[in-house]
Amino acid sequence: MSCRKIFISNSRFRIEAAQLPGVPIQKNFKQVRTRLQVRRALRHFCGTDKVCKQLAKRLRHIRDSVEASSFFACHEIVGSSVLLIHDGGTNSNNNKEIKVGAWLIDFAKCHRIEGGED
Repeated sequence: MSCRKIFISNSRFRIEAAQLPGVPIQKNFKQVRTRLQVRRALRHFCGTDKVCKQLAKRLRHIRDSVEASSFFACHEIVGSSVLLIHDGGTNSNNNKEIKVGAWLIDFAKCHRIEGGED
C-alpha cells in the first residue's frame, strides 16, 4: 500500500497542494500524516489566527450542510476535494478585510448507495 493510500485510509483525506503568495506551489505533503502535522500545514497556509478562524467557521458550515443534506445521506462521495482559499487581508483596496472561501468540488465519482436514506 502506498504512503498516499495509508494516509487517506487513516485520516480520510490528504493535502494535495498549497499556494502562498510569491512562493512556488507546494505539493510535497507525503510526510504530513498525523493530526498535528495537518494542523501545522493548515496553520502555515492560513498565516494568521483570523484566517484560521474564518476558514474553520466556513468548514463547520460545510459540515453542517452535508450532515443535513438528503443527497449526501444517500450517495458515496469518492475523490472529491475541499478547495480552501484566502487573501490574507491583502486585497486591491489595501484594507484589511480578509476574504476566505471553502468549497466542496469534484463530484465525478459519486454514486448512489443502495438502501441509502432518501
